[in-house]
Amino acid sequence: MRNKIILIIIINIVIIGVCYSFYVSRLVSPPPKVEIVVEEKIDTLSASDLKLVFISRSDKKAVKFSIDNTEGIENVEYQIGYTKELEGEQIPEGLIGEVKPKNGKIMIDYRELGTCSVKVCRYDKVISDIKLILKIIKSGKSYQSEISLSL
Repeated sequence: MRNKIILIIIINIVIIGVCYSFYVSRLVSPPPKVEIVVEEKIDTLSASDLKLVFISRSDKKAVKFSIDNTEGIENVEYQIGYTKELEGEQIPEGLIGEVKPKNGKIMIDYRELGTCSVKVCRYDKVISDIKLILKIIKSGKSYQSEISLSL
């Protein structure tokens, strides 16, 4: 009988110890992860060096661009950004795309400043300059170029 009591006490001590260590381990949280962000410095290319032309259509409801100096350029990603007015609010708007050199030239056709479907377009009321940002891969290196256009 005495051995059973001692065995029960030992089992209770072990159970209490396991529960306590589990409880304490839940209280101690792992250290927060530290994320190191390394900003890559991107060199710029001037619009004049690229022979970049950024124009609007005569009705000012679409824009396009072309690059005449394409030497070494492998790829161009573009963002066209502007602010529009909609129901009295100013809303940022943008278009994105990608183009590769073709026949020694890089160009996009007119991109509508609005929404079009089945030959019906709803044009944005553009209230800011239109900014063109290019990310250019040239000879394996990344570059950026920017230009703005007033309507």
